[in-house]
Amino acid sequence: TNNDRKAVLNVILSVFKIIPLLGSTLNYCLKTDFIDYEDSIIEETANINCIDYIITNNAKHFKGTKSIIISPKEFCTLLNIC
Repeated sequence: TNNDRKAVLNVILSVFKIIPLLGSTLNYCLKTDFIDYEDSIIEETANINCIDYIITNNAKHFKGTKSIIISPKEFCTLLNIC
């Protein structure tokens, strides 16, 4: 239901920190060896902001990152909302 979706979103928003995306980060990521530009932006933004987790279905794209990589399902289980 709509109320269920709102409840889940409220839990998620209470956990996430909204962080800025800087132009300097975009320029830096253009110079990296990362295969996927968007993933490079995610990783570099996470590193700059000391983010604990990256939630993705593409864990293999983030090998060697400083953040913990988990799937959306693992994240839901971690929050006990699945």
